[in-house]
Amino acid sequence: MKPGARFPRSRENVTKRENAVAAFAKASTAPLHTLTEAMLESIAASHARRGTRDFDQLLAKLRDTVAARRLREAA
Repeated sequence: MKPGARFPRSRENVTKRENAVAAFAKASTAPLHTLTEAMLESIAASHARRGTRDFDQLLAKLRDTVAARRLREAA
């Protein structure tokens, strides 16, 4: 029997705000050349359920954040 199999850890509940903070941290620190549209969708999907309003809002905010970062770093 594997260690810990008898007493599995309970899952931690993560709030919507914590998920958004984690998504913005990824978008703010990742190299710009890796932040493609598909990558932004992947980040949003890992922090909000696809097909929901929260996903759409998070994706739009991530796009805005990355666009602003590109402008800032281009100057």
